[in-house]
Amino acid sequence: MNQQNGVDASIRPYHLFINHRGPDVKNTLASTISYLLCDKGLNVFFDKTEFKPGQELFSTIKEAIRTSSVHIAIFSPKYAESPWCLEELCLMLKSGGKIIPVFYHVPPADLLRLQDGKGIYASSFKKLRKKTDKKGKIRYDSEKLTEWREALKRVSNCSGLELDSATFSGDEGKLGNAILGRVMEHFIKARKKPVDALDDAVEYFKYFLSESRSVYPHVHTVGIVGISGSGKTTLAEEFYYRQQGYFDRSSFLLDVRNSFERNGLQSLQSQLLKELTGDEIKISHISNGKEILEDRLDCLSRQKSLKFLIILDDVDNRDQLDALLLKDGLLGRGSWVILTSRDRAILKLSGISRDRQYKIKPLVMEDARELLCREAFNQPDPLPGFERLVESALPAQLREVRVKKCRKLVEIPPAFESLIQLEKMTLIGCVKLEILPQQLCQLQALKHLELRKCESLTSLPDRFGELTNLVHIDFSDCENLSQLPRSFGQLSQLKYLELRNCRNLMIHPELFEEINSLEQLGFENCRNLRQLPTQTTCQVFLRKLNLLGTSFEQLPNDIDQWTKLELLYIESPFLTSLPLCLGNMRCVTQLVLFNCP
Repeated sequence: MNQQNGVDASIRPYHLFINHRGPDVKNTLASTISYLLCDKGLNVFFDKTEFKPGQELFSTIKEAIRTSSVHIAIFSPKYAESPWCLEELCLMLKSGGKIIPVFYHVPPADLLRLQDGKGIYASSFKKLRKKTDKKGKIRYDSEKLTEWREALKRVSNCSGLELDSATFSGDEGKLGNAILGRVMEHFIKARKKPVDALDDAVEYFKYFLSESRSVYPHVHTVGIVGISGSGKTTLAEEFYYRQQGYFDRSSFLLDVRNSFERNGLQSLQSQLLKELTGDEIKISHISNGKEILEDRLDCLSRQKSLKFLIILDDVDNRDQLDALLLKDGLLGRGSWVILTSRDRAILKLSGISRDRQYKIKPLVMEDARELLCREAFNQPDPLPGFERLVESALPAQLREVRVKKCRKLVEIPPAFESLIQLEKMTLIGCVKLEILPQQLCQLQALKHLELRKCESLTSLPDRFGELTNLVHIDFSDCENLSQLPRSFGQLSQLKYLELRNCRNLMIHPELFEEINSLEQLGFENCRNLRQLPTQTTCQVFLRKLNLLGTSFEQLPNDIDQWTKLELLYIESPFLTSLPLCLGNMRCVTQLVLFNCP
């Protein structure tokens, strides 16, 4: 956006309003802030003339204040001598927008010292009380002065920035960049809220960068590596949006691989040149483009050390690196260059060692779905009629699906069967889910399955045993699950099985006779359990057995052969005796007998 030199009621709402007293800061700090914000594409209201009482343009100022979501109030020494500054401040408070106080050679405490008549602004208010109009009448009554005084008091409670503090030590340039950072943070929070997992991903990446910075303190080049669709670009874009305000110049070259194929490297060089230097030059040859880029940056770096943020997204060959990567010496201390790529070898070619390559962590299904919906519909769930489209758009390389409290979910979406790399599926509190589709059994990579509190689930697919890589199963609180399929015994890798509170489940002991890897079995409150398997290979590794709230009548006579068993919990009103061999179980460290008459 161009900086507004005049005002026009017909233009679109402003992002930001700068409240200031012209003679104090208009040509210094206020101009610096306006330039920095406009350079980031924000629509800033910053008047170039001192408005006088009675001017019609004040109605435009009021509208600009009303529509701006952020207001910067620069409290300079003579700020409180301007009734228009004070009136604008009152309007800013009434608008409900965010206010960032900036204290320009004024102690923040002076905004609170009006009552005791001390401080710079107390003397300003004395002058205002004495002001009269042409007829000699007092211009500002006590009610108006009280309103202005209360406005200053309220703003003093907002988190502000002080030029004379130890943080800035009078450096207006440093203060301007800090204001820019504060403003950009606001707009990040105000935009479509990212999912929690994206917040986490950015924080993990920032921690990775901080660790790397301690080793490479000058200009740092890092890579983000991951397969197609894993979220490299999403992470890079979110990081760029949040952090660009902390750099003097920034550039994001999106999708370098496809841009290179469509428009050539010269187009990318021109974009990089424009974003980093402001120069609009059409580059015709790649070698010439690199020379122009480096010459212009060299000129800039001689004038002032600038901190750059440069992101090259989806780089996939050496030509792109040669054309777009710049010499470290041209970039000021604290600069970052970030490359995203599917190929570690490309990152290595650019000089990025493995310890500076951040491997992307794919989003789980629940977070991927929310992110997709927020981008497409500006809300966490799909609009009516778009549900199937959203499900079909989810990436096939997901490793984990997590669905919680989807109380209207009655079936697993068909798109799930395409998640051939899925390793973990968790569905919790899906109270209307009745059946699992047979196609679910095609997920051969699945190792961890949790279906907890799915109260309407009555059965499992007949082919369930084809999920031979399953290691962990938890069907807790599936109260209407009535039986396990005969193929269940084919789960030869199963180590953990939890069936707590499956009150209607009929359990046939022979199902477990072929499972030789079980380490934990939980049958708590399985009221239909009356018998444990007697000839079973699961005895070999079983370490924990929970039989609380069951209905079995006797323990196996060979239970002493369960040589790894450490924890045994027993509760059954039908149990009348214990086998004599129970005393021979040397590994048992905890034996609980409860309500066994």
